[in-house]
Amino acid sequence: MNIRMAHMAGMAGLAVLLALGCGKVSKDTSQVLASVGGEKITLNQFTTLVRAAAGDDAKTKEVLTGEAMREQRNRFLESLAQDKAVIALAKSQGLDQDPKVKAQLEQVTARVFMQSLIEKRAGEPSDAELKAMLEKLMKSQAEPGKPAPQMPPFEAVKPQLVNLWRQDKMQTLVDTLLKEAQQKSPVTYAEGYKPLPVSQAPQAPVPQPAPPAEKAK
Repeated sequence: MNIRMAHMAGMAGLAVLLALGCGKVSKDTSQVLASVGGEKITLNQFTTLVRAAAGDDAKTKEVLTGEAMREQRNRFLESLAQDKAVIALAKSQGLDQDPKVKAQLEQVTARVFMQSLIEKRAGEPSDAELKAMLEKLMKSQAEPGKPAPQMPPFEAVKPQLVNLWRQDKMQTLVDTLLKEAQQKSPVTYAEGYKPLPVSQAPQAPVPQPAPPAEKAK
């Protein structure tokens, strides 16, 4: 099972650890899985990041306890440890105070928070919703005058249906969350810097095909 652990180490490790601070005193007394320059990665911290990568409790348990997942689990822990080492090195050279780095970290942190807000609001689809989506998809593929395509087994396509359901929800939730965020924290712009509404924004010109070359006489 591939749960994109390297990607999660980069996003969760760098964005979350930096945003929340990796030097704070913690009351976490769970087993220490690794120590990086005196900074600990505990079982509780590791479990939280694995759960974020795996997506559900069953997969999380498989990753954390399955013998077949030992090497992938260890590689993920190694990635987290490397992230902490890089963070410590960068901070020792004052990069955490560099305006360019701080701006980039703020952007990454905002994306992580947005993704978390979307997942929290979206919830999980019911089987009834997914089956209705499957039926709609099958009908859309039917050709006039021909038998409808055979319905695939629901359980076989359920993961793909869940992904489609989330994609459908995502754009609506992004718009809703952006409006909510701006209501909570009103945005004002300096004169000349307020962007136009999308409907009024100038569109890039459509490229026109080059005229055919004249044949040599």
